[in-house]
Amino acid sequence: MVKESPLSAKQTLKELAINGSTFYKWYQLYEQGGYDALRTDYQPPKQFWNEIPPWEKERIVKIALDHPEKSPPQACPSELEAQISLFVDYYNNRCYNESLKNVTPADADVYDGHD
Repeated sequence: MVKESPLSAKQTLKELAINGSTFYKWYQLYEQGGYDALRTDYQPPKQFWNEIPPWEKERIVKIALDHPEKSPPQACPSELEAQISLFVDYYNNRCYNESLKNVTPADADVYDGHD
């Protein structure tokens, strides 16, 4: 694609929003092993974009337990976990989402996308 472009390589990569060093690293891999060399076994972890990861929840609870003077007196682990659950529930179900045409994820099941 870059070779066939009427633009310079630099301009073509800029149009494609690909960093030059990234492209040349990919190109070198391709030259050495073809398309197979570009494949990766990496699969990103399956997680909602707005979900607090379990290790982060554990860290929050540990900090609260280790430093009770920095936490509100009513903040105990069960209260923190309840608040985290409320936060995750709100963003996963009741927060309006632009990518869903400004409906909530909970309403997206019944919303057909037509006005």
